[in-house]
Amino acid sequence: MFILTCQIKIGDITLNQINDVKIEKSWRNLDDKAMLKLPRVNKLLSKNFEVGQPVTITLAYEGEPSKVEFEGYLKKIKPNVPLVLECEDPTWLLRQTNIENVWKTSTTVKEIVAYIVEQVNKENVATPITLSEDIKKIKLDHYRIQPVSAAEAINQLKKSYGLAAYFRGHELYIGMAYGKLEGRVGYHMARNVIKNNLTFRRKEDVKIKVKATSITKDNKTLTIESGDKQGDQRTLFFYNITDENVLKARVETELGKLKFDGFEGSLSTFLIPYATPGMTAVITDPDHPKLKNGSYVIDSVTTTFGVRGARRKVELGALVAATTNEPDET
Repeated sequence: MFILTCQIKIGDITLNQINDVKIEKSWRNLDDKAMLKLPRVNKLLSKNFEVGQPVTITLAYEGEPSKVEFEGYLKKIKPNVPLVLECEDPTWLLRQTNIENVWKTSTTVKEIVAYIVEQVNKENVATPITLSEDIKKIKLDHYRIQPVSAAEAINQLKKSYGLAAYFRGHELYIGMAYGKLEGRVGYHMARNVIKNNLTFRRKEDVKIKVKATSITKDNKTLTIESGDKQGDQRTLFFYNITDENVLKARVETELGKLKFDGFEGSLSTFLIPYATPGMTAVITDPDHPKLKNGSYVIDSVTTTFGVRGARRKVELGALVAATTNEPDET
């Protein structure tokens, strides 16, 4: 029988008992979130909690390696019974600093984000935010940030240029979606999957229309549309592609990631194996190998932990590859 253990640090307080934990992670969102419900024995501790205190959540089964599941800050305190604490990843730090600046000459997304992070770190000397080495130097002719929070400034970059932006610990990544894959995790339908909510789809049944825009070095744009005229529209951004045929070829490649024979939906598992968005889920089903075997990017993970046990809900994204190899379970 697996026995659940936890270590939850909030400021100078360490908790080894918890009613419930819910952690929501997705590469689609800048912020990951966690909600804690504390047992009544900790009610008197509520006066020692303060918004902005650092939070680290580590979960495990007794005798198994533990994982830091969440790093962030206490965002909101709800003095209910049980006491509810809402937490946010380092996006909380971005919300505490206002940003305003103008780049009148050419710059890059990386330079803009570096400036934003530098301003935030001036007010956060304890645990500074770092930038991922995988951030591309996407060139822009000029750029303006109106007076907004640093979090909103990052979200405006995401929206304007179709970028993904998210934290891993205190490291910030901003760039193309699926631009940073982070290892793989094996799911065997007969061994470590509790249940699945997967639907098999064939690519000919998926209707998608893609509008693609390329932003060139001199800040001009080239736009094309491809795919199914009556399909769900997706918007893609590329950088410094000036040839329409080259842009169309890139769009067809991206369409191949969206239209595929494979699964969409989610898996439910125990706490093991560990999973986080950006990892590759390698699925094996010995009963239906030609139908179900394949590798998919993980789009989101919701982890619950507490008196009723521990579960992960793993949402699958783009198909990476079909495979008949059985992966290691990590």
